[in-house]
Amino acid sequence: MVPARFGPPGIRVGHFARLQRFCQGEAGALPSLPPLNQAEEDAVKKTIWRRQAKAPSAARSDARKWRFAARGGRWQEAVDLLGKAQVPLQEQDFSFVIDSCSKAGAWEAVLGLFFDMEPLQLQPDTPCFSLAVTAAERVERKEELSRVLCSVPDLDAQAYTGVLRASTRSGAAEGLGFLEQALGSCTLPEAGYVHGINLCAQTGAWELSLQVLREVVEQGVVRKVDVKMLGAARAACLQSGQWRRVLELSERMALGQQPDAYGYAVQMTALEKLGEVAAAYELFREMVERQVPINQHVYTALMGDGDGSDTGWERAVLLLEDAQRRQVDVSQVMVGKAIKCCAAAAAWPASLQLLSDMGPDASVAAVSSALCACGTGMQWERALGLLAWAPKMSVQPDAELWNSAIYACGLAGQGRKAKQMLTNMKKRKLMPTVACYNSALVAIGQETRLST
Repeated sequence: MVPARFGPPGIRVGHFARLQRFCQGEAGALPSLPPLNQAEEDAVKKTIWRRQAKAPSAARSDARKWRFAARGGRWQEAVDLLGKAQVPLQEQDFSFVIDSCSKAGAWEAVLGLFFDMEPLQLQPDTPCFSLAVTAAERVERKEELSRVLCSVPDLDAQAYTGVLRASTRSGAAEGLGFLEQALGSCTLPEAGYVHGINLCAQTGAWELSLQVLREVVEQGVVRKVDVKMLGAARAACLQSGQWRRVLELSERMALGQQPDAYGYAVQMTALEKLGEVAAAYELFREMVERQVPINQHVYTALMGDGDGSDTGWERAVLLLEDAQRRQVDVSQVMVGKAIKCCAAAAAWPASLQLLSDMGPDASVAAVSSALCACGTGMQWERALGLLAWAPKMSVQPDAELWNSAIYACGLAGQGRKAKQMLTNMKKRKLMPTVACYNSALVAIGQETRLST
């Protein structure tokens, strides 16, 4: 029997050192040893492993150093030790240090360590991934968040919630893919659904927003969808032009709620887009009867985008007068929309009058619409005069305004004048856009047809 200090029982004296070399993988260590049975080989391996555990290797010693530093809150020291490591690193090594950096608010270090795992072919676990998402959110780098999301592991409900929160705050559309995965794989907490539907509102993902509304009730997370979630879904539909859905969601939001001007304005916008102008004005009368305060958004919604009808511009002008009578602040947006309606109907006298009333508060968009009104009204000379007058209204002519003036010349068949304006643009160091050249070509073609 071999004494314990020389090796495990059952192994012959003098052979233990060579068996140890054999178990460590050294070639040629056992050329003359008799074959071992399975019990003898297992006993040798077990003894060697125990002895190795009692004498820590360099790898274990280094790991202890950066882990001790991380646990002690010395995150910078832990990062430095990890960077100087001469041994293969494991996922848990990064986890310790990343956690320490996050507790200290060192979000740049968290992202750096997270991205260092990729070339080492180390897969971050869910806690590391969640901390990296939070770090990208805190440093406000959308591209960094997108890069983190590309290395996603299998997530649980809490991790999905963190991803959706970060995606919502940074506006990262990649979060929509995670929302779809979450809806099909787990039940999120209420905050997860809220972040998800807010992300849908930002990106216009109206179908996904409606799916969130169904899911949050079917999963028993809430008994009734609140107004904020309905509003987010409505915003997604509004952004995507789903006007019928907007009206349906507005009706759901109105149940048991005090009506407000914004809600009415949204419904009026949807009705105007659907061509149901009479229904929009019916809502306006309802607002007056209920004594709901009317603001500029309501008037802007009623004006529409300028349908080019003979009465559309008159309606816009009357709405401006009504707003002034009700002492509603008339904004540049309201006047600009009214001028746009006049331009669509070629009502250039009204557009010029509205622009004159704006005075020094005129915007580039308003001047551009007035130029288009002169163009559709075949008043190219007035368009050129307005372009020259723009600086006196504190509006510096840019490529957009020059293009509108060239377009006015084009409709009137003033090809030579259009070419001259292109030359003047270059002299003023304004780069003509593709639209400018297209308008000039239209002018030349129109002039040729008129001359023949």
